[in-house]
Amino acid sequence: MGIDRYPLVSIGMPVYNEGHFIAQSLDSLLAQDYDNFELIISDNASSDETSAICERYAARDVRIRYFRNHKNIGMIANFNRVFQLSHGDYFMWASGHDLWDKSFISTCLRELLDDPRAVLCAGQFVVISEEGTPGPVRHALNTSGMEPAERLRCVIGEHGSCLSVYGLIRADALRRTRVFNECYGSDWLLVAELSLLGEFRYAPHAIMYIRDTVRRKLGLTAEESAVRLLGPSSTKMNGRIFIYFPWLQFTLRMSNIIFRADIPFTTKCRLAIGVFSRLKWKVVAELGVLFLPRPLRRFLRQTLTSRFPGMYETLRAR
Repeated sequence: MGIDRYPLVSIGMPVYNEGHFIAQSLDSLLAQDYDNFELIISDNASSDETSAICERYAARDVRIRYFRNHKNIGMIANFNRVFQLSHGDYFMWASGHDLWDKSFISTCLRELLDDPRAVLCAGQFVVISEEGTPGPVRHALNTSGMEPAERLRCVIGEHGSCLSVYGLIRADALRRTRVFNECYGSDWLLVAELSLLGEFRYAPHAIMYIRDTVRRKLGLTAEESAVRLLGPSSTKMNGRIFIYFPWLQFTLRMSNIIFRADIPFTTKCRLAIGVFSRLKWKVVAELGVLFLPRPLRRFLRQTLTSRFPGMYETLRAR
């Protein structure tokens, strides 16, 4: 696709200490068969060789714009920053450790150009190990032909729908959202907002390879997770809410999205009840550990951490 005849695509890459993989990620994006794009890198005050690698690539390719934050502003704010710095008609986020099939952008863009009702297009997400070995395959949402309430119901019912945030998105639709909220599950919330603005197209030949870096995150306490997402300079109140009430905060924000939607009130109520029903035990755990007497708190903590292992660090911190 020629550079003059097709719309500008912005790629936002928020990075922090990605020196081990970022050269592979940049090579993958620069090898795209669609060349009319800008690549915005926002370095969140990395302490490894990330800065040197990015500066070297930016000097070689005029499409790359490299910015370095003077201090770590947190992952969520850095994701928002790359979008704020973009100029394209279409936008996609890219991490500093993932890879893409060379036709990823052109395939997704063709789908969006063909269907003005669609606001997002994504395809298959192949999980790869740190060494590049392929693993499970996950599929993006396809909401073509659905009404807004049905699209939102699909997003709420499928936790993996948050992966769709790595698809190609119409920039004007993205500007009508709150982008990433400073809370747990901000990617899920953003996909929910986008689902109310238009349809999601599924392009099976648009393949993204998501590198499994879970091992990096293992062992993080709730406080460390808050610093990672909100930054060391996050306010004390934001940090405490994130640490102690992540699922309650998420439930309230998702409910806010639901009740602001242009759908029938009875449908709003059913969707909100569905969100609470899905997350009720996690919300009960957060409130119960705060208000119950110590013996009951101990029992609730032991019971729920065995049922929801991922909550262990948050509950143990109390």
